[in-house]
Amino acid sequence: MCAPVSGSCSLPDIINSFRSKYPGLKVEVIQGDYDDVLEWTKAGITDIGFETLPTNEKLTEHTLYVDPLVCVAPSGFVPVNKKTITKKDISENVLIVQRDGYDTDTRAYLKKHKIKTHEQYYVDDDRAIISFVEAGLGLSLMPELALKGNDADVIKYPLELKESRTIGLIAQNKTDLSPAAGTMFDFIIEYVKNIND
Repeated sequence: MCAPVSGSCSLPDIINSFRSKYPGLKVEVIQGDYDDVLEWTKAGITDIGFETLPTNEKLTEHTLYVDPLVCVAPSGFVPVNKKTITKKDISENVLIVQRDGYDTDTRAYLKKHKIKTHEQYYVDDDRAIISFVEAGLGLSLMPELALKGNDADVIKYPLELKESRTIGLIAQNKTDLSPAAGTMFDFIIEYVKNIND
């Protein structure tokens, strides 16, 4: 199994629950960016993966969660309209982003809405980005799930031009998975369904 962002879908909790229910089954995790996960799954290097959907590939895909894109701002920051982050807020402030391959959602949003940015910091993980924002070095756009469990002194604002990503589970062909991988695939779907209900 591979995931682009550890923890985004409560991966440690999923693994612990799975191991409790199926103690004889081995789970291996490989972390990579979205491109890695897609390529590894297509090539059969991994059985299943977490990916932003749709992939536009001939894969089995199952939607797990729709995750809104939000803006993370330093404490005390107030948007132009005082309630949501506008194109002007984004274009007039430094934007802290992840390296290519890790921030496909943010890049797609900026391109879709033709927003020019002032990017100065390219950071590899969400926690580092949040610490840069907390230090007052700029704003960041990220999926809301990336803020799960975060206790930094930052403010989360919705975007005026709303956007979300769909997180899903992918496999080459679910019917061709080994019994263990098929069990894990079904378990993840049920686990996420139960926590979202």
